[in-house]
Amino acid sequence: MNRRRLLVRVGLIAGAAVFAVYLGLWAALMLTGSEGADYTAFYTGWTIVLDGDGANLYDPAFQAEVQKEILGGKTFDAGLNPFNNPPHLVLPFVPLAALPLATSYIVWAAFQVALLGWLLWRLVTRVAVGWTRDERVLLVAASIAAPPLALALLQGSFSLLVTVALLEVYLALCAGGERAAAAWLVVASVKPQAVLTTGVALLAARRWRVLGIAATVGLVLVVAATAVMGVGIWASYLRFLGEYVGSFDVFSVRPSVMWNLRGTLTLLLGPEIDAALASAINTIALMGQIAALVAVAWLWRGPWDPGTRAFALRFALTLVLGLLFSPHLNPHDDLLLVPAGALAYGAVRDRVEGRWFGLALLASPFVVLVLNGLSVNEPGSGPIRVPVALMIAFVVALAVFLRRETAASRPIAQGAG
Repeated sequence: MNRRRLLVRVGLIAGAAVFAVYLGLWAALMLTGSEGADYTAFYTGWTIVLDGDGANLYDPAFQAEVQKEILGGKTFDAGLNPFNNPPHLVLPFVPLAALPLATSYIVWAAFQVALLGWLLWRLVTRVAVGWTRDERVLLVAASIAAPPLALALLQGSFSLLVTVALLEVYLALCAGGERAAAAWLVVASVKPQAVLTTGVALLAARRWRVLGIAATVGLVLVVAATAVMGVGIWASYLRFLGEYVGSFDVFSVRPSVMWNLRGTLTLLLGPEIDAALASAINTIALMGQIAALVAVAWLWRGPWDPGTRAFALRFALTLVLGLLFSPHLNPHDDLLLVPAGALAYGAVRDRVEGRWFGLALLASPFVVLVLNGLSVNEPGSGPIRVPVALMIAFVVALAVFLRRETAASRPIAQGAG
């Protein structure tokens, strides 16, 4: 057996084994009657709206009472795990609150499985359409072994939905589907911090039609949310968001577990963080995000070249910069690294360094599992977490690859829509 075939077999077996463990943990969670923390927060918000109390959706005290009732008098260790998603995408999910929490979580779990299948299918048939069979097998193996995937499934988060949506934005842009790109951009806005850099990229690239359609669709959703929850819901959301994003070990916000600049600063300056130090960390993190947004705008200032290698690298770099410099990022939100890695490898796979880059991407999920562990609540050891170090290395590699690309980059093969 040659080395390549051995690598493919080992990679497939390792990926499948890790994914089986993920599924086992997920099944155990459901069998014990436990629901993911994120999903419980979602369910709390949806229940408030379903009960006709939408005007109180972002009142922490009101949420705490509702959540305690939902949990049968229990609370999370950190107290309230609040609903923090924007009002315009609340109504589509409210029907899930008509079911008991355990049943609703199972329905959402089925939807998560469908989203995972969709993600893998689109990666294999669109992003990796020109790859060899072995490369596609290893792509799937690395994707299903990604630690953020396990956390997304266990938490019942929106991470899979956002990951699929932003991949679809990329594919639609490559195919010239401006309406589809706009619609998926709106879907991804269920987590505004995840879509911000992509929005800035489109603005810098002057994709006015995409942004205009997205704004129109968003306006319709805003009007519907306002009709149900009242005009005051927007001021209430902004007040809550300001308190929530800036909070430190309050509202279930723990910067020390975040795989980003803010989390790294917290580990470097911890473990005792007073109010002044927390404010300094938040300020530096905000400055980092502004710098990242400026960098993204600079990346997209040139000609619009969808379907090229430079475009793929630019889009991947935009996603990773958004993760590293987000002011609020849970580990499961790093699932966006899966399509970012696939796009980047597809752009450089036929270069001399492409093989080694691909091996590094393949090994990354397993390195994180071994050196960082699989926990959303533990800050880990060391001043810089392993995932953050890998993401920094990824940004550097993307920047180097992108610099080498010229405006005459050869197009990347794409499958049929």
